[in-house]
Amino acid sequence: MSDKTIIDRAIDRLFNLDRNLIYVILIALVGFILRSLVALRNNFSADEMVHGTHAIGFISSGKLQIMDESAVWFWLTDLFVKILGVNVFGIRFASIFFGTLAVIVVYLICKEIFNKKVGLIAAVISVISAYQLDMMEAGMDTTMVFFVLLALYFFILSLRKENKIYFYLVWLSAGIAVMIKPIGLLFLVPLGLCSLYYHFYKSKSIKIKDYIFVIILLLLIFTPVLTFNYLLYKDKGILDLQCSRFTRISVDTYAAIAPTIE
Repeated sequence: MSDKTIIDRAIDRLFNLDRNLIYVILIALVGFILRSLVALRNNFSADEMVHGTHAIGFISSGKLQIMDESAVWFWLTDLFVKILGVNVFGIRFASIFFGTLAVIVVYLICKEIFNKKVGLIAAVISVISAYQLDMMEAGMDTTMVFFVLLALYFFILSLRKENKIYFYLVWLSAGIAVMIKPIGLLFLVPLGLCSLYYHFYKSKSIKIKDYIFVIILLLLIFTPVLTFNYLLYKDKGILDLQCSRFTRISVDTYAAIAPTIE
């Protein structure tokens, strides 16, 4: 019997795909199209006029951080702009791309908690969600939410399968979410508390070494922000906007936009 060609093997795999997987791919494709159409149609918001323009050329600037937000979203957006061009689609592509991936993660989460049918229904609702579609702009929220959902998915897997790889992926995803937008801390902290609760009350044991590793991992992820603020405080005696709002150090620097911060 002659060996199958690469094309033959690819066709065999295509026809052997799980039906639900095909449905999810089709739902995600519809989600991508809808998000692209909305992104191309919506007018720019005030925040986009600031963040979108700041993202252009961010990679080549060599900056670790900017004064009002974390840097990862600006890096990603500038990368997409370099590929797709300085246009509406390129500026908003991070939201389109990660918003589409979020639909898949919603399916995976609901499949784990309930079943595949519920996962498909949740994915469809996510695709046509007016709120999600309206967030197709040059902003961090949609990208941050994707990584928060991904962290939640890994958290569910880590509890069910008790696999250390999933456990570490929880904090990697959550850490990236915070580095995209600092408000991600509001999700990271509850995940940490739930994890401690599960291991202490359910498993009756907490492996200190694992949590020490998690703390080191998060510190490494946050290194650009921590380094930037250390150098900024050492040089000028101030912190960036987000660190200032939580530590209350150098709040006078941002007095002009105090109402917005609150």
